[in-house]
Amino acid sequence: MPRWGRLIFHVTDVDAFWTHLKEREFHLEIPRDASWGERYFHMLDQDGHELSFAQPLQRVGQKK
Repeated sequence: MPRWGRLIFHVTDVDAFWTHLKEREFHLEIPRDASWGERYFHMLDQDGHELSFAQPLQRVGQKK
């Protein structure tokens, strides 16, 4: 039976972290905005587990 798992890491700047990893030749999905209010991307670790990196989307009028 295959096993699967996911870890979610909340980061300050998803796009900057994506660029950092991409420059180091990691295989990544392109960041995207989710309907639940986060910007995120996924990558697989060497064991096939999904690593997700996310940050909350800013709402109009919301202060950082």
